[in-house]
Amino acid sequence: MEGVWEFPGGKCEPGESPEHATMRECFEETGRDVSVDRLRRVVVHRYPHGWIELSFFDCSLSDDAAEPAEGSGFVWIDAADLRTLSFPGANEAILDELCAPG
Repeated sequence: MEGVWEFPGGKCEPGESPEHATMRECFEETGRDVSVDRLRRVVVHRYPHGWIELSFFDCSLSDDAAEPAEGSGFVWIDAADLRTLSFPGANEAILDELCAPG
């Protein structure tokens, strides 16, 4: 979506699990390998053009010091700073969870 920040991810390919899609999309978008740790939340959201279902996974980088690939447009930020950015409406529940104190 234009003009907003997004978490790495995207559509599942036919026959692909959400976990595998997460690993593939994270690599394609950030240039970094991730391990999928656990499903954090599933969000079903209605936009004017239709319904979407988002699966949010906790992931780990294979190299904790790795930065997103240059030119990817992605940056790592602290969860406390997420609310300084504009995200699509479907991200509200996960933002509330990630930004909650403690």
